[in-house]
Amino acid sequence: MTEASFKGRAGEIWGYFIITMLLGFIPQFYIWFINPAAPLIVTVGLSISPMPISTAICLKLVHWFFSKIKLNNGTTLNFIGSYGPFLGWALLTFLSIHTIT
Repeated sequence: MTEASFKGRAGEIWGYFIITMLLGFIPQFYIWFINPAAPLIVTVGLSISPMPISTAICLKLVHWFFSKIKLNNGTTLNFIGSYGPFLGWALLTFLSIHTIT
């Protein structure tokens, strides 16, 4: 039976999480401080605008995560996904969340 173990350390990537979190606050800062009565289209546009950067960061995190998984037979996992499809998936996920609810 094959067993997997995770060999990563949070200290290697914590900065990426902070950058992603700060990018998520950009639309909220605009609504809170600059224009509290912003129309919905502006709010949605501001939510989508940092998405290419945050998606690139998330892709780095996914690559890092899978590279740190070691199997007991000595092999490591590898994620070979590229940026374009990952960005498309993120945009479709964003759209589905905002149109279903």
